[in-house]
This record gives sequence, C-alpha cells and structure tokens, in this order.
Amino acid sequence: MLSKRYLQTDTYPNGMKYTALRDDEVVGRFEYNEMNEEIHNVVIDGKVFSWNQLGRILSAYEGFQFKLKIYDITDEV
Repeated sequence: MLSKRYLQTDTYPNGMKYTALRDDEVVGRFEYNEMNEEIHNVVIDGKVFSWNQLGRILSAYEGFQFKLKIYDITDEV
C-alpha cells in the first residue's frame, strides 16, 4: 500500500524534533549508498535513512522483539 505512511515526525517539549514509527510497523526498500558501497541506505516513506538513523528511530523499542522479512521487488508488501 503506497499511500500508507509508516513514520511520523513530532517535537519534544524542548523543541527538538524526532521521527518515530506510526503503528509499530515499517516497510521500505534498500537503496545503493554512493558514500559507502558496503552498507545500503533504507528508504521509508520516500525518505532516505542510514542504518544509524533507522537505529535511532527504533531505539524506543529497546527490549522488544522484531521480525525482519525480505521481499522481492515484484512482491506486494
């Protein structure tokens, strides 16, 4: 579903902005990283994130379990 958004941006009381998952779910794709050919970027909601940036988004879930499943580019996700 292309129209579904998985991320939301909000602001802490101190004015600092942050990005979080909307509904404890994220769907995206891997994209070539010209700056580091060994580690791809992740594209979510049309925005490019490094794995470090994605890790910060997921840090709110410390201690939780997760499942990562890779789909072919032609599969419906």
